[in-house]
Amino acid sequence: MSNSHSLKIAYWNCRSAIGKKGDIEKLAESLDILFLAETCVSSTQDFRVHGFDCLRIDSNLANVRGIMVLIRNPITYSSIDLSSIVDDSFEALGIALTLNNSHLYLIGAYRHPNESTSATAISSLTSFLNNHIRSILLGDLNAHHPMWSGSRTNSAGRVLGRCIDDYSLVVLNPPSSPTHISFSPPSSSTIDLAIASPHISPFCDTFILPDLLGSDHYPIVVRVNCTISTSLVFSYKIKLSKSQYDVVVHYLCNNAQSISHAIKEIDPDDPITQYNIFMNLVSNSYEHFSPSKPSSSSTTRASFTKKGPPPATWWTPDCSSATKRCSDALKAYPT
Repeated sequence: MSNSHSLKIAYWNCRSAIGKKGDIEKLAESLDILFLAETCVSSTQDFRVHGFDCLRIDSNLANVRGIMVLIRNPITYSSIDLSSIVDDSFEALGIALTLNNSHLYLIGAYRHPNESTSATAISSLTSFLNNHIRSILLGDLNAHHPMWSGSRTNSAGRVLGRCIDDYSLVVLNPPSSPTHISFSPPSSSTIDLAIASPHISPFCDTFILPDLLGSDHYPIVVRVNCTISTSLVFSYKIKLSKSQYDVVVHYLCNNAQSISHAIKEIDPDDPITQYNIFMNLVSNSYEHFSPSKPSSSSTTRASFTKKGPPPATWWTPDCSSATKRCSDALKAYPT
């Protein structure tokens, strides 16, 4: 998180997540929650971002474009069942975050522009915000209305505008800040919206990022001034000197065959036992360099950082060097 008293949430219609994974990973570095729409990720495709949990609705042949939400570890959350709220013209995911004595409800949605949407579906979605005093809806709703700097109106925009008025909701978008660019013909519009319940809106600051990142939609970011609950992350790491590291490498090289043989003797249908035996054998290489148990000092258990989970046992200085070279290359050649 950017600091202990703010939460950064973003929504981006990325128009295919697989091909933009590098951009998504870079974007996520400064975020706590990231909703992605039109991901075009199928159920057979793996998509992960280091340091984040991922909830997905996958793309399929039934005109589902796909939507996902990335939640930074170790933010505590629960998913929200929205099946009774939205119809087939919407794709939506919801999560509830734990505050000190309440919850913050977040919904990311995508409305198909070429499918008819009932007024009931839009009303149900906005009614959820009305019924939960700390809630925010982010989405490419393909709804046009002057209320959010639109140059025209459509039926979805008119219904949404009435619901916003009826429930006293707040459009968080900064004025005159288009979120979508059309290249043929050249035009811009505001269809990616952030809408909040009146109770939480005073604690929100919203801005549009200036880079399309290869999409035709700009990411929209909402910073919420609040403290959320996180789980503790075990961040103990074995520290080895150069000479100790050389001893570990020497041990593993000399015992590689015996370790491999021990793993092969285990039932191949029991991968958990294989893994546990492997880790026990590897740990023999360094256990006499490390304390019998992790220190209980305040530095061994802490809230999370942007770096994600602690390094794995197999992480070496070569891995750190490769990661740094990759980071330097991204800075030197961002495109």
